[in-house]
Amino acid sequence: MNANGNVLWKRSLSWGDSPLNHLRYYVNDVYQSEIGEIYLAGINSFYTGKVFLIKIDTQYNAQWIKYYECFPENTDADWCYTKVYSLTATSDGGFIMAGEYLSTDSEMFPGGVQSSLVIKVDECGCLEEGCNPDCYTSSAQVQYIRMNHLEIFPNPSTDFVRINFDAQEGSLKFFNQQAQLCIDKKYNVGTELDLSSLSSGLYTVRLNADGKFYWGQFVKN
Repeated sequence: MNANGNVLWKRSLSWGDSPLNHLRYYVNDVYQSEIGEIYLAGINSFYTGKVFLIKIDTQYNAQWIKYYECFPENTDADWCYTKVYSLTATSDGGFIMAGEYLSTDSEMFPGGVQSSLVIKVDECGCLEEGCNPDCYTSSAQVQYIRMNHLEIFPNPSTDFVRINFDAQEGSLKFFNQQAQLCIDKKYNVGTELDLSSLSSGLYTVRLNADGKFYWGQFVKN
């Protein structure tokens, strides 16, 4: 549209056997490059609220679409979603998308979680280098942001645990099987974590460090 709201052109977008016009797409931000390429960022709410990024070339033809899904390992949640609200170009030709992730109560997220989220991709929409080498695809592609596993030892344990992790510091939370937050403290590399305040049982540990989520479980005897 122009500044007066008049339609200048209209296109129907599709990829292979996956036309977009029968799904629910919400475009939350738009970026246009200096040469006129258009990028659309938002969510597809028809299934599980996947984030999408679409590139449209200067002839107004779709070049590629990428979907981004958070934590597919979180399989026992009733439902969850990932949303983005803004799209910002970066100096290396890629983009940053800012939004949020939400999960209901699950093994991975006892008590559920709602957290801010930043996704960084390259100029071809890739989370990891080389996923789209020609910067074009004839079919929609899904990329996953995965939860990293924490090594906790000894496990089972009685008095203390250590976490095998290289980051110098982070935010550490312990949850029991009733989704109650039992320990909430700053993590420092090499620190022994005192378990004297915990009852016997299974605990889920969640660490937020270096802009990523890590999780693991251990048994307190």
